Amino acid sequence: MKEDGFTLIELLAVIVILAIIALIAVPIVINIIQETRVSSQERSVELFVDQVEKTIAKENLKRSYNPNYCEIQNNGKVVCYGPNGVVLTTDEEDNALNIDMKGESPTEGIIIIGENNKLDYNFVLGGKNYTNNDNITETAICKLDKETSSKLSISPGTKYECEVKEGTKYNFYVLSFEKGIISLIMDNNVCNAGTLATSQNNCQYAWHDIGDADPETYTTNEFGPDTLMNELYSATSDWNNVQNINFTYDDFKENRDLGRTCGNYGYGGLEINEGVLKIITKNGNILEFNNKIFKSRIPIESEIRKALTFTNHNSSWMNPIHTFWTMTSDICGFPLATEIVDYYNTNNSLGYSFLPSSEREGMRPVINVRLSDLSS
Repeated sequence: MKEDGFTLIELLAVIVILAIIALIAVPIVINIIQETRVSSQERSVELFVDQVEKTIAKENLKRSYNPNYCEIQNNGKVVCYGPNGVVLTTDEEDNALNIDMKGESPTEGIIIIGENNKLDYNFVLGGKNYTNNDNITETAICKLDKETSSKLSISPGTKYECEVKEGTKYNFYVLSFEKGIISLIMDNNVCNAGTLATSQNNCQYAWHDIGDADPETYTTNEFGPDTLMNELYSATSDWNNVQNINFTYDDFKENRDLGRTCGNYGYGGLEINEGVLKIITKNGNILEFNNKIFKSRIPIESEIRKALTFTNHNSSWMNPIHTFWTMTSDICGFPLATEIVDYYNTNNSLGYSFLPSSEREGMRPVINVRLSDLSS
């Protein structure tokens, strides 16, 4: 009796059809799985932010607990920081907050508490960054140096490699976090041509020089760092990946806060806003420089002092290859301004000294970044 069956050609046709279906279906299934996983992680991030917000609110009922920012520790707990990077205390021995979270939690990340307790965040979950900015992969310009830091952080001394313009990367360290702005200081000085300073070419500049475009023709700290700021503009104006600097500085207040009340020198301050640099002299006159979009600024003395206090006066992270100017004058001295000197003193902190503003020292750029500009 003859039994019905498939011929070899029919079997081959079935195999070919199944292979085609597999080629079409497998990527679709994989994409569905990946999308489901990403969606689950996004939901986990949202839940984590919500739990952090609730935990901070509960802590605030116990004590005055108003953090500027919080960071996820290696153990999954959260440590929060107040003004000047001071760790806020909790009932726990390690001053950390335990986040009651079911499901997957971020392995590292930063939370910034802004105005009206609005939370901005940048978390790492499943090897991917999640932030309030949906374009994190396109906008992140500074990558964490994993050899020196194990997790994302905006604490002073944290090292990042930043691509300031396409194809050009430099090392920077977190210098300060004030009013939602993260400031990073470069680990080297720059020359006005945009090149790096070297031991052979320290490319030093006056803070304020005779012959500058201002009403007076003599050198004094009463007219601010106009020479230095214009040289810095020449050095970094093509750093197109970096945010524009909008910045206001009060030199009289800075000196008072540093406890210098012994003199009547110094300048009023400066302002950088949308392409205009204004320097306010001691007498209230304004030196104005137009059409200058600043991509960096020079550091302030108090910023460096606070950063060194946070890092227990370990100044090695600042890499003091050369001396460099700060924005701060010395109201006690004429015509002096503050420089950071390239030696270590007995407590391993950088030395401070004062030079006539016409003397030539280096310039160390400080850039501003957003939380979404950082990645691990």
